[in-house]
Amino acid sequence: MDGYIEWRPDRDKWIEGKLHDENYQAPLIEFIEFSQSILVGKKVLNIGSGMGGFETILALRGVSITGLEPSHIQMGITKLRHRKYGARANIVEGKGERLPIKDNVFDIVCLWAAIEHVKDPPQTLREVYRVLKPDGRVFMTFCNKWTISKEEHYFLRFITWVPRGIAVRYIKFRKRMPGSDTYQGISFKDMHYYSVPRFENLVFYIGFKQINKEPMRSPKIQTTI
Repeated sequence: MDGYIEWRPDRDKWIEGKLHDENYQAPLIEFIEFSQSILVGKKVLNIGSGMGGFETILALRGVSITGLEPSHIQMGITKLRHRKYGARANIVEGKGERLPIKDNVFDIVCLWAAIEHVKDPPQTLREVYRVLKPDGRVFMTFCNKWTISKEEHYFLRFITWVPRGIAVRYIKFRKRMPGSDTYQGISFKDMHYYSVPRFENLVFYIGFKQINKEPMRSPKIQTTI
């Protein structure tokens, strides 16, 4: 992780965002409210809760929020954040491919920058479909394989366009991370990138009936509690 931090062009802002994660969640929440009208009274699951900023803000708004996170360290940080603000949210240890949750529980399931990191995206989406209520909604982001912008984890252009072996060698050549091709312990060759049509086909194959694509402000925009 230290090597990853050092070469980031937005290193200081990135660290600030991690330390004060709760102050950078407004765009995600506004995005949901834009589509869902209101969150209070809804049961929300966030897969890949990270350091808990999203859960903290929703809990303080009176939303019933559950965060799923595989990392003990990040779960601990989340609990400290909740204690700091007096937020009441449920944090569950687990992975997307096997949710420790009963069927038809949640009105909303979120996967923010998560689907590219799971081992099995189709199985994760099956699990999401299972725990979602029949009239529920899923909000998620995914990494576009054919983007012309810099890849958002390694900050290099076109590495998702070329064969993985070539991309891995280039990542190592550019020293991101030094001596490794991993991002937060996940190898680039195991990351998942989709074209928009392919991802839409996957979502429909799982059983979801409708897809709405809406623009979203950058989650780097800061707000305060």
